[in-house]
Amino acid sequence: KSRALGFLPNGHEVAVGLGAEGEESANAGRVLVVSMLKPELEVVKELKDCSAPITVVGFAPDGECLAAGAADYKIYIFDALNSYALKCVCEGHAEVPRTLDFSIDSLHVLSCT
Repeated sequence: KSRALGFLPNGHEVAVGLGAEGEESANAGRVLVVSMLKPELEVVKELKDCSAPITVVGFAPDGECLAAGAADYKIYIFDALNSYALKCVCEGHAEVPRTLDFSIDSLHVLSCT
């Protein structure tokens, strides 16, 4: 199941967060990056850095980072320009992140539980 979806600002890719809270799934915690440039959708990257269901995803306005919030109360930041390598994990939420957004300059991530 998917509960989160975010488009790269240029529209070339979409990120899909998998897993549903309260349900066990082998796919929970995965983020699929899907190319929108081909006639048929193609998964170009599968991110497996989290084991908890993904609750929210979003790209930075400059398209350089992807953020994924998860049911483990963390936000994972990926480098979209470097094959979606994990850049960092933001900890400290008291509850599951439900929304997130980047600042207009793409330097900060704002989130809400």
